[in-house]
Amino acid sequence: MRPLTDMLVIEQFKPDSPEALRLALAMAGRILSDFGATVLRIQPRDQPVFMPALNTEDGITSSHEEAFLNAGKPRVLASDDALAMRADIVLTDDDTLDRAHADQIVVLVKSVPGGHALEGKRVSELCLMAQSGLLDMVGEPDREPLMLAGHQPAYAAGLAAFAATAAGIAARQSGLGGDIYTVCALDVLAWINWKSLASHLIGESGSCSREGPSTEWPVLPCRDGWVVLAFTRSDWHRVVDMVGVERLRSPEFETGAGRAARRAEYIRILREWSYAMTRAEIQLAATTFGLPVAVVLDAHEVISDPHNVARGVFEKDQEPGALAQPVLPLRWNGERFLRRTRPENASALDTRCAPATAPSVKQSSPDELPLSGFRVLDLGILTAGAGTSALLADAGAHVIKVESSRHPDPFRGWSDVSADEARTSIFSFSNRNKDGVELDLKSAEGRETFLRLVERSDIVVENFRRGVLENLGLSFETLRQRNPAIVLASISSQGETGPDSKKPSYGSTLEALSGMASACGYAGEGPQVSGRNVNYPDQVVSLFAMGAVTLAALSARRNGVGVHLDIPQRDVASFLIGDRLMAAQAARTSAATRSGNSSLSGHLQGCFKSVDGQWIAVTVPDGSIRNGLAGLLGSSDVDEKTLRSWIASKPSADALATLQQLGASAATVANNAAVCEALAGTTASALSRAPNEELLKGFPFQSARTPFVVRKLAPRLGEDTATVLHNVLGESARGV
Repeated sequence: MRPLTDMLVIEQFKPDSPEALRLALAMAGRILSDFGATVLRIQPRDQPVFMPALNTEDGITSSHEEAFLNAGKPRVLASDDALAMRADIVLTDDDTLDRAHADQIVVLVKSVPGGHALEGKRVSELCLMAQSGLLDMVGEPDREPLMLAGHQPAYAAGLAAFAATAAGIAARQSGLGGDIYTVCALDVLAWINWKSLASHLIGESGSCSREGPSTEWPVLPCRDGWVVLAFTRSDWHRVVDMVGVERLRSPEFETGAGRAARRAEYIRILREWSYAMTRAEIQLAATTFGLPVAVVLDAHEVISDPHNVARGVFEKDQEPGALAQPVLPLRWNGERFLRRTRPENASALDTRCAPATAPSVKQSSPDELPLSGFRVLDLGILTAGAGTSALLADAGAHVIKVESSRHPDPFRGWSDVSADEARTSIFSFSNRNKDGVELDLKSAEGRETFLRLVERSDIVVENFRRGVLENLGLSFETLRQRNPAIVLASISSQGETGPDSKKPSYGSTLEALSGMASACGYAGEGPQVSGRNVNYPDQVVSLFAMGAVTLAALSARRNGVGVHLDIPQRDVASFLIGDRLMAAQAARTSAATRSGNSSLSGHLQGCFKSVDGQWIAVTVPDGSIRNGLAGLLGSSDVDEKTLRSWIASKPSADALATLQQLGASAATVANNAAVCEALAGTTASALSRAPNEELLKGFPFQSARTPFVVRKLAPRLGEDTATVLHNVLGESARGV
């Protein structure tokens, strides 16, 4: 049974709600519906859910968002006090709304934090990306910055709203009652862009902005399309062997610094090598040398890909003309949660939706957080696993990071510090609020100690390559023998099963395989990826996984039955462009038709450089504002060319002020330093001060009752081993 079957959710937005917020709320509602909740959309007849599309020549219309996000959600024309009293959860962008009863969970989604320069102004998805620094991470250095594919700003905020809802359910079921959680879309995007912000905050040298064709992990052309090549420093010799060009064997390319200084040269060599081959030939070569290479798949290829077919990543209704769309991106003990069937009318729900019930609210101390009382064993490394467990820790879980001196988290060596001193390096950004334990899981004693910890824990999080956990003797069956109610969250690149499950991959290669890369790029040119300094799929999977893991842990605690969650980053990435994949099918064309920063809703939109060299993101959301702008320019109409020319003649401050006064959405494209400066002095939660006053990665959502804080610095390697083993197991750390 789906874990939220007894929950009633109301999804509502203000009449003048920005499109980004409506999409975010709809995404959160879609996920909650797939997990079993009854989600009612409060939508008057004259109120569109999404902005109507003005250009439909490529098949992209608002109907695809509607079909993707609102399946299984009955529409209610108006809410009333009785319905509000019944609701367990309210998803809204109305900041005047309060809880209807003490156990109700309200998730408020807003555009920017209080005190931000854009507060009270129109804010489009493009401008959210601009002010988060993410827009500065994609594209070529001397050209217009690029948006990621589809509605990523809105959908990422929707993932955060889902995670916040799951935290609220945990608090309510523990007796803490309801709460109001705030999700700020700009905070979410800045949180996703944490590696860029971290490089500024810890003073790392070197570029951390868009690199275009010279990115360290390049998109390479070939005879029949494109591929993405990703490699670590230790992989370089295998790249050289695969390409077979003697120049690359020069000592000048041996070190990371040497390659960085000659990146344009080695990228040129790689492109010449790849251009002479097909995608299949490059894949075969990469497999032979054990390198992560991925074909850039278009929409039709994504849907028909053998791996996705084998795993059931997409489903399609039986009626003629139905479009395939991605299902919820996880397996729960091997089971897929398919889309809910839409009820014929909301009145059929009257007998199901009894007044909300929950445990009586107990008197709580200010320190009690939603996941207080849950213990997590964190085997996660880098971002996907460690980021998920960090969110669980932020919400109050006792998270124990398990490493060994032979195999520490690779982020400990990311900066120029030793592994046991990595406390304020990039490692600290996803590992604060955790205890650190050193265990050698390859030794019999270390493995047994870990299994004894499993007996006293609720959750294990891991993102190893497939097969590693089993080789350590720590399969789900083994864990469940020691604790029948354990939750194992396997957050992998491509899933537990399927022909590609054991292939090496990184965020950029998953953008290629998911369809994201094929829809991102300059008009008429090749695909683009977010690159090594963002690795977008790594970040968003943490948001989704945090919510899924929380629901699984609540289910296991309630029923005494353990849960193995199979959460692939590739599936999550495809899910986040579900409407784009549907649009490409409807148009009977490839999703590889890239269009730069063009608006999916047909608005005049783009990035334009001012006379002082500052890029400005602009969205003109309706005809009246467009007419006003045309009048200002002394023209009968305004298009990208005339807008570009006008902004090029103006200082950025003047252009911004004029555009915003007219009602357009406009914002500067901020780099990492500017983002950090803009968030200071606001209510933003994306960055948070540690006990030593250093700024670290903060939180993608925030609780009103007990705000999340950085309570503890990231642990040194094994720093808390003795304390944890004594407090949890009552034994010493000797020999483990």
